[in-house]
Amino acid sequence: MFGFPIVPKPENFYFKKNFLRSVIFQVKFPNQDVVLKNAEKIVEILKVNYPNKHDLVQNKFEFHIQNKTQVIKNVEVKPQGINFNTKDGNRAFSISEDSITYTINGLNYINFEQFFSEINVELKKLFDLCKISMLNRVAIRKINILEFTINDDIKPVDALGLIFNHSLINSFLSMPGRNAIDKSLSTVNLNQGDFRLNLSYGLLPPQNNINTRNAILDIDLFSQEANCPTKELVNMTQAINREIFNIFSWALQESTQNQLNYGN
Repeated sequence: MFGFPIVPKPENFYFKKNFLRSVIFQVKFPNQDVVLKNAEKIVEILKVNYPNKHDLVQNKFEFHIQNKTQVIKNVEVKPQGINFNTKDGNRAFSISEDSITYTINGLNYINFEQFFSEINVELKKLFDLCKISMLNRVAIRKINILEFTINDDIKPVDALGLIFNHSLINSFLSMPGRNAIDKSLSTVNLNQGDFRLNLSYGLLPPQNNINTRNAILDIDLFSQEANCPTKELVNMTQAINREIFNIFSWALQESTQNQLNYGN
């Protein structure tokens, strides 16, 4: 897809541990104004596995000057969709008039086969109910946060060199004053046909504990094929997820990946 080295992955492969903070899956489709009209039926489909819900709304604001002071007034609250959560809050379904988004806490993620099997039945029911037959966006985003400890002998940039492929972070490693780097985030955007990749990586700002730092590897890959049939969704998501795995495997040092303990 984007030319990253292909890494073989057995069926049902998984890491016994992961760096994931969250995994986000999204499909978008033409707005047909059918979601809110079918809200009660949507609740029936999702209420067993996602019993907690709240409405998604769009606030419309009005700005004007009163006594030489700018005043902001909320003039309209417009329903946009519904958000559903599991009892523990670790999984969420968000449904609007033009999108369905599923988010899972990284600690609860095993592999994409299990991830997709959890939602595939509900997705098919929602597609049938709302008469969704074509998609115009299919996206998977995986946000990895890697925590490490620094001391007088190991600077943040040294840790980055141990975590990431040097081809990815060479600009950090070769910079004068590299040992003084306190935050360094980069984003690369790639376009290939209908596919888009937003790859963000680097060193996050320090938090309360100055000796504990976090690196981020945020892989956001999606297709904007204008007319992707819903019956092709499984094949499309598998292709996207395989490429994300290739990117992940290329971006991280082998020693970093070995910390995750392969399983299958």
